[in-house]
Formats: sequence, C-alpha cells, structure tokens
Amino acid sequence: MPKKQKNHLKIASADYQHAIEIAQKSLRIIEELREIIRQQRFEIDEGKEIIKSFLSWFDEFDAVLARRKEFQPLQRQAIEWLAIRNRQREAARKERPDGLQTTIVNILKNNPKLKTSEVLEELRRISGNGVIENVNDAEGVIEWHDEQEQAGNTAISAIKFRVTRARKKLKLR
Repeated sequence: MPKKQKNHLKIASADYQHAIEIAQKSLRIIEELREIIRQQRFEIDEGKEIIKSFLSWFDEFDAVLARRKEFQPLQRQAIEWLAIRNRQREAARKERPDGLQTTIVNILKNNPKLKTSEVLEELRRISGNGVIENVNDAEGVIEWHDEQEQAGNTAISAIKFRVTRARKKLKLR
C-alpha cells in the first residue's frame, strides 16, 4: 500500500478515535449539566459558560466529522485495493500444473503403484501422441507441450520429483 494511503488511513482512524473521545466527553458534560440542574440552581453566568463549552465541543465535533468525510473516498479506495491484492494473492497461490505434470498425474491415476522408472517408460510409450513430444535419452530431456501450446523441456532426472508431487496430490483427493 502506498505511503500516502497508509498515512491517510492513519489520519482517518485517528480522527475517528478523536470523534469518539469527543462524543464520550460530551456525554459526561451533559450528565454533569443534568446533575447540576437537579442539585442546585445556578446563576445565569455559570449557565452561559456551560453552554459555551457545549457549543465549542459541538463545533469541534462538527470539524472532525467534516475531516472524516474528506477521507471516506480514500478509505474506500484503500479497501478496494486491499480486496484486489487479496484476490491476486489467492490466484498466485493456486496450483497450475503444466502439461507434463498433468500427464504424470493421469498415468498414476490409472496405476498408482507404478515406480518412477515405469512412469518414465509409460511417457516413452505415449510420446508423439499428445503432450509428450519426445523422450530424448541422449540429452536427458523430455520435450513436451500443454493445451495452450506452451512448450517445455524437463530433465529426465526431475521425473522422480514430479512423480512424488503427483502422488501427494492424488493422496489429498
């Protein structure tokens, strides 16, 4: 969040807290007024002072409310920004398996007891018929692509990690 927005939110929050304090203070003043009226008669000058203090409080409270209204659009914008950031964070954490990983998961769905070497043999067997283009033993690479025609090369030595990840995924289901 940009510093300016954070500062505006802090100011808006402080103004809101200040308004609450002023409101509580005014309630205490009002209760004091009621008690004074009940207990004794006071002179007109004392009454004027109390009214002046109440009016000054009211002016201060009105000023705080006006400042809070100025920050409401910024507060709304900050809340929207946080919501967008949270949605982006969730999207970034989602699993996005590539074509090779999806193929390995499908192979293990049909036969979950296959060893890594047997999965590699199955990949050799289905190469050229879809996702797997070629298993190149000379270079130690599996060439593949996915539905979006995104091409990739994966080292044959990495297959054991992909098989482990696929097994974990299948156990979670």
